[in-house]
Amino acid sequence: MIETRICVTGSNEKIGKTLNISLPAVVSCPKGVPCASLCYDLKLYGIRPTVKAARYRNWKILLNDRKDYFSQLAEIIEKKKPEFFRWHVGGDIPNL
Repeated sequence: MIETRICVTGSNEKIGKTLNISLPAVVSCPKGVPCASLCYDLKLYGIRPTVKAARYRNWKILLNDRKDYFSQLAEIIEKKKPEFFRWHVGGDIPNL
């Protein structure tokens, strides 16, 4: 069963209290990007398996229903009204 709610976090050690969403590193990036073999973000998966799971959940939701993914994100941003929002701590923005 695919989780139906995206995972948006309100902070992390790197960016402080900034609302953010991420997708899995490399998998969500354009094919052939030169940084894939050197991706620093992949190291995080071994240290924090829950981060990896949340990012893959977001990815599955995006692939299953792109409109729902962005609707959920818009709802969260509207509700929380963050001063800042970060696309992505890891992974790539899925489209223009």
